[in-house]
Amino acid sequence: MYFKPYYNIVFKGIFISVHQDLLSASIFMIFILGYLYLYTLLGIHQYRYSIIHDLPWIRSSQITIVLSDPSRKDG
Repeated sequence: MYFKPYYNIVFKGIFISVHQDLLSASIFMIFILGYLYLYTLLGIHQYRYSIIHDLPWIRSSQITIVLSDPSRKDG
């Protein structure tokens, strides 16, 4: 009972600061987990039909084909 007021003040201060940090961190983690969830849905389960993966690969493959075809014709 002797340490109870000091414990309440310290615990409430720590709880308020940690609660604010956890609130902002939880909002941040919800965005990250939602992005990763959509990324895995579009990227792994529908890999060939996804917008995230197919457009960079198609663009890079077209660029490499365009860059590699004249070198093959010249060589």
